[in-house]
Amino acid sequence: MSRAAGSAGTIGRIALGAHALLAVVFFLLPLSVIIGTSFTTTAYLRFPPEGFTLAWYAKFLTDGSYVQSLLLSAVLGLSATLTAAVLGVPVGTVRSRLHRGRKMLQKVLWQVALEAGIVADLAREEREEEGRP
Repeated sequence: MSRAAGSAGTIGRIALGAHALLAVVFFLLPLSVIIGTSFTTTAYLRFPPEGFTLAWYAKFLTDGSYVQSLLLSAVLGLSATLTAAVLGVPVGTVRSRLHRGRKMLQKVLWQVALEAGIVADLAREEREEEGRP
């Protein structure tokens, strides 16, 4: 390997590292502002920050819908991870197949609902409640 080729490889690695660093900063800087703001006592962004509170986190953790969605997300992630480990495939493959299966099931259920007249009946009832023909 010539000296010029080695130098070009080093410059390329440095440039790639610099671009990767810029991408990380680009994505994490707004997130750091949001997280930093979540600890302030004001309900809006203000600089310099005023006070320190965990009230936003307490409100988040006491709202049942957020806690329920976090638990559901954890259960789904754990089940996908365990399934992937048992089958010896990447987790992304399992999640992709689950998504595809969910979409197919949704289509079948909609078709059954349309054939049974359930969907049309619901739409008709909503129109009647609103006073539309």
